[in-house]
Amino acid sequence: MRKVLSFVLVLSLVLGSFSMAFAATPAGLSDIGGIANEEAIQVNFDLGIVTGNPDGTFQPTKAVNRAEFAAMITRALGVPDSALAGYTSTSFKDTTGYGWAVPYLAFCNSKGIMLGDGNGNVMPGRTINTNEAVTMVLRAVGYTNNSSELVGTWPSNYVTKAQDLGIYDDVATATNVDKANAAQMIYNALTVQKVAVNSDGDTEFLDNGKTGADYVAFNLLNTGLNCDADDDAIVEGTEESLINLMKYIGQHGTVYTNDDDEVVAFISDSTELIGSIDADDATVFTTTVGDVDYTTTAGIAASYPAQAAGQFVNGELNKPASTATTDEVVLNVKLSGKKIVEIYSVLDWQVTNDDQVDAAALKDITDDESLLGSDFALDDDDNIDYNSFILKGVTSLDKIAADDIVYVYENSDNDITKIEVGTATVTGTVESFKSNTKFFIGTTQYKNAEVMANNVQNFDSITANEVGDEVTAALDANGYVYNFEATDGGNKNIAVVEKYAAGIDDQVKIFTTEGTSKIATYDDAKLVSTTATSGTVIAYSLNSSGKITDARYDVNGTLVVSGTAMIFKSNTVVNVNATRDYAIAGDVTVFTQDTDGDYHVSSIDKIEKNEAAVNGSLLLNADDNKVVGILVPSSAAKASSDNIFAVVNEVQTANLDGDKVDRIIGYADAASIDKKADGQYLTYNEPTYTTNVAAFAADVDLYEIEMDAAGVITSVSARIVTAGDYTVTATALTGADGRNSVSTGAVIYALASNVKVYEVNSDKDYKVYTGSFKAKDVVVLYELDDDFDGADVVILNRADRD
Repeated sequence: MRKVLSFVLVLSLVLGSFSMAFAATPAGLSDIGGIANEEAIQVNFDLGIVTGNPDGTFQPTKAVNRAEFAAMITRALGVPDSALAGYTSTSFKDTTGYGWAVPYLAFCNSKGIMLGDGNGNVMPGRTINTNEAVTMVLRAVGYTNNSSELVGTWPSNYVTKAQDLGIYDDVATATNVDKANAAQMIYNALTVQKVAVNSDGDTEFLDNGKTGADYVAFNLLNTGLNCDADDDAIVEGTEESLINLMKYIGQHGTVYTNDDDEVVAFISDSTELIGSIDADDATVFTTTVGDVDYTTTAGIAASYPAQAAGQFVNGELNKPASTATTDEVVLNVKLSGKKIVEIYSVLDWQVTNDDQVDAAALKDITDDESLLGSDFALDDDDNIDYNSFILKGVTSLDKIAADDIVYVYENSDNDITKIEVGTATVTGTVESFKSNTKFFIGTTQYKNAEVMANNVQNFDSITANEVGDEVTAALDANGYVYNFEATDGGNKNIAVVEKYAAGIDDQVKIFTTEGTSKIATYDDAKLVSTTATSGTVIAYSLNSSGKITDARYDVNGTLVVSGTAMIFKSNTVVNVNATRDYAIAGDVTVFTQDTDGDYHVSSIDKIEKNEAAVNGSLLLNADDNKVVGILVPSSAAKASSDNIFAVVNEVQTANLDGDKVDRIIGYADAASIDKKADGQYLTYNEPTYTTNVAAFAADVDLYEIEMDAAGVITSVSARIVTAGDYTVTATALTGADGRNSVSTGAVIYALASNVKVYEVNSDKDYKVYTGSFKAKDVVVLYELDDDFDGADVVILNRADRD
C-alpha cells in the first residue's frame, strides 16, 4: 500500500519539506482522534495518500492548495513510481517554486484531471475550493465533461453527480477545502465505481465482465491501490480495522482490506430494520418508525432471534438475547419488496446507563475516560479508542452538551460499545393522549422512551394528565420523549396579580413583563385565590387556550407577600424584614406601582439602594431561594439615567388594556417611535415652517420621555422651551462648519459629536436630518447635559430654501 511513498520521500529530501505531502511519515497521527473525519484520514494515511508531519500531527484544519490536492489524487490512483518518475516537466508555466509538484501536476494534466485556466496556468499555490476538488475526484474515477451522466454546466454538473455518489458525505460545507475534508472526499471516492466515457459521451461502468457471485465492480481500492475485497462478509467487529466497524456491526456487504489485512472500507448491501416481531403474528416484523410491516417465512420467524446467522447483544457476537422477541431490536436483512428473504444478523441493544447529562458527567469523558459510570475502551497509548464504539446523534464526543439525553451501552467487558445522544427538545401543548406510543405535542405525534423497552431507566413519561398543558420535552436520539417539564414555573413568565375572581369563572388579571395586563382563567388547584392576592408577584404559565396551568408564589410553603419590608443593599442583595438577606437573580423581573395603583415594568438598577425600607412583594425561586421577581412602589425606583429626548409629529388617542391613552408618533434619539403611553400627556403643537426665529422657537417641540422595558411611555416632561436644567438657544446662522459647529458670525456654537438633528419640513413634520448646516438656516439648539461638549439636539428650519 505504501509503494508510492518511496518516490514521495525521495522528492522531499531533494526538494525540501512540505508539511502535508512530504514530511517524514510518523507511526501515527496524534491530532485526529475523535474528529468527524478521523477514519477517512486514517485510511488515507495508511494507503499512502496523505502523510503526517515529523511531530506526529496531521493539522486537519490546514488549507490544501491545488498542487497538494493533485498529489493526493495521484496517490489515490496508485500510480507506480516508474510511471510517476517519467513526468519530469509540465506545460503549465506557473510552477516556479513548486518543482516538487511537477510530476503530480503533469500526471493529472495528462489524464484530464487538472486542466488549468486555459492560459497555461495551474495556480498550484492557491487553496483549492470545493467545486474544483469534487471535479478532480470525479475525473479521477473516469468522468469527463462530455459524460452523459453529467447534466448542466460546470460546476453544477460535477457537484450534482458528486452528491449522488456520496462524495460530499461528512464533508463540511465550506467554500475552500482543508486537509480533513480533502481526505474525506478522497475516502468517499475510493469505493465509487470507475467509468469510461467515449467521444459520444456514452458512459460505461467498469467491472470484471462477470455476473452473479463473480461480479466485481472496479474502483480505486481494488484496482490501483490493490486492496482485496470480500463481497460476502458480515461485519463482526473483531476484525483488524482502520475504520470504525462498530457502526456496521451485523451488516452484510463487501469488505476491503489492505496488504496488512486491515479493513479500510466497507460497502453494505443489507437493509437495516428497527422494530419488533408482531406479538400476534410471528411472521410479521413491524418497524418502529412508520409502523411498516415486513413479512418473514415461518422458518425465519421460528428461529428468530437466537438462531439467526449473527446474534449480537450490545455489539458482541453470539451473545444470548436478553429481551423478548416483541422488544425493539435491529435486523440486518435481505429484502424483496416487503418480504424478508434472509436475516444476516439480529442486534439486541440493551441500555446500560441513561440520563439527561450535566456538565459533571461530561467532564468524566476527558478526566476519567468514562461516561455515566461506563468506561471507554482504550488504545495502546491509553487514550480513548474511538473505533471501539458507535456514536449516534452527534459527530464527536465533544459535541455532547449539558441537558442532552444520553444512552450508554456496554459489552460484557464493561466497555462502551454504543452511545446515543438526543439533542432536540420540543415545546408545545399536549393536545391529546391515547397511549405511550401515540400522543401529540402540537400537531406532531410522539412516543415515550419507555416503549423502547430496552432497559431505559430514568425516563419521565408524558401521560393523560398532561393534556392541555404546555411542556418542553427532551427527546432521545430516536425521537422518543425521555423527559419533560411543564413550562409553567421557573423564571419564564413573571407577573403581578392585579385582581382575581374565585368561583365559576376563576379569572385572574395579571400585569406582565410586556407591560400589559391579561385576563386569564386558572385552575383553582394551581392558583389558590385566597393567597394569590393583589400585589403578589407570581411565576406562571399559559397554555394555548390562555389558561394558567401553573403558578408559584411561595418558597417551601412560606408565602412572601405584599407588605414585606425590604432594603436593597445592592443589585444582588435585598434584606427582608430586617432579619434575612436574599440573593437577587441576575435576570430578576422588577415591577413598580404608582400612587394611582398602576403597575409598570422597571429594572433592578433603578431601585434606590440602602434607603429606608419599602413595602413590596418578592418572588423567590424554590430551587435556590434567589429573588426572581420584585414589586416596589414607584417612589423607590429612580428615573432612568439615560434620558430620552423626542420630537412629536402626531398624538392619537389609543386603547391600552381598556384605557384611553396617548399614542405618540415621532422620533426619539434619531430613531422613529410609535409608542403608546400609560396615560394621556400631550396636547400636540404643530411646528411652524418659517424663517422667523422667534415664531419658529415658540412652536417647536422637544420632550423628555421615559419608557419601560416593554416600550410603553411612562412619563413625558414639559415641553423644553427655556433655560433652566437645559440650555436652549434659537438663532439664524450666518456660517457653519459641517456637523461640528454653527455660527451667527459673532458667536460660534459647538455641536456634540453625537448630535441629533431634526428638520421641520414644509409639511410641518419632523424628520431626521443627516446633512450639513448652511448660512440662513434657522435653528434651535439644545444642550441637554453638563458635559459642555456642545449642543446635543438641533431642530432645523430651512424655509429660506423655498
